[in-house]
Amino acid sequence: LDIFGALTDATQSHATTRTLLAFSDAVSRVTTPAQLIQVVADMVPTVTDCDHSTVYLWTPETGQLWLRAASEGHDVPTGGVDEELLINPDAATVEEMVRRRQVLVLDESSEDPVLRRLVDQSHTAAALVVPLVANGELLGVITANFDHGAPATVGDADLHERLSGVADQAATALQILALLEKVSHMAWHDALTGLPNRRLFEDRVEQELVRSRRVGEPVCMFFVDLDHFKTVNDTLGHAAGDDLIRQVSQRLVDTVRRQDTVARVGGDEFAILLPGLSDQLSIDQLAQRSLEAMSMPFDVLGEEVETSASIGVAMAPDHGDSYDELLSRADEAMYRAKSLGRNAFQMYSGSMVDSHAGRVAIDDHTLKVDLIHALEHDEFVVLYQPYIDLRTTRVVGVEAL
Repeated sequence: LDIFGALTDATQSHATTRTLLAFSDAVSRVTTPAQLIQVVADMVPTVTDCDHSTVYLWTPETGQLWLRAASEGHDVPTGGVDEELLINPDAATVEEMVRRRQVLVLDESSEDPVLRRLVDQSHTAAALVVPLVANGELLGVITANFDHGAPATVGDADLHERLSGVADQAATALQILALLEKVSHMAWHDALTGLPNRRLFEDRVEQELVRSRRVGEPVCMFFVDLDHFKTVNDTLGHAAGDDLIRQVSQRLVDTVRRQDTVARVGGDEFAILLPGLSDQLSIDQLAQRSLEAMSMPFDVLGEEVETSASIGVAMAPDHGDSYDELLSRADEAMYRAKSLGRNAFQMYSGSMVDSHAGRVAIDDHTLKVDLIHALEHDEFVVLYQPYIDLRTTRVVGVEAL
């Protein structure tokens, strides 16, 4: 009997190890949290011999468990948040789950209303529930559901060990994937506004240009620059400037179409990719709507701030057939809009290359180099110009030039 018991224990241990290794192999191939929890939901029936499984994820912002995955054959609605898929555990229940981290056996006799709802939502007679916990934080729960009541093996220690092993691996993998998603988002998005950054914007433009060449459809780009943004920073401070940038980014997103991409490409500079927008009237209307959105007052840290924007417009392939060309042409058109009084938009034209607006950036750079050279070679001379009171012809002051 001792030998038989040892063999039985060894066989169960081997089965547990084999199951967890198979799960580890499956987890190693997933790249998103959504894929991971689906793998978990599909694996749990194999691990526990239950009828089906569900995975709830914890949203600490709202204090709710949200049904996000179910084993094969039990679909989870996608789209908006369905109240039927949410569970609101109290703080004590959450704390207990995190502290004990043990497998719970639930059936119709379970008194905790939160845990009872886990069973009721699954339309099942009994369930094993194990929390997903990592670094002392609740990430979610896994349920193994039995449609016809708890089997005799439901309290088996080896079964609980396998289910806990799956939960521990899943919790660790969830944390890693969440961290990778955060790092990836930071690499491709602007930290202040959450908008795509220059790198992601360039990638989307190049993809759209490839599609444009294939289908023969133009690609439109706006280059948006705030007017007198420096004044806000100088008078209200950089925190106010950051707040204004965030609000401007949201207004631009709200103004354009859903398929358009708004990116922050500089301090107060934004670029907008507008695929399929080729009709001149539609372009003018959207540009004007964007200007009107920028002209409405902003509430910046309790202060009312009024600003405006200048917009340059460029089209591919007419004005360029690459990201750099298109962005440069839209930038030149934006400078033309500024030179014409700001709070305006301009479509790029070839004549802008030799215009004052097209040379603004180059002239600024040349002037900076000349000034540095003059300082280094002591080429500045101070001249004093008198201020004369014309009523008395007396010198009342001087201006240093």
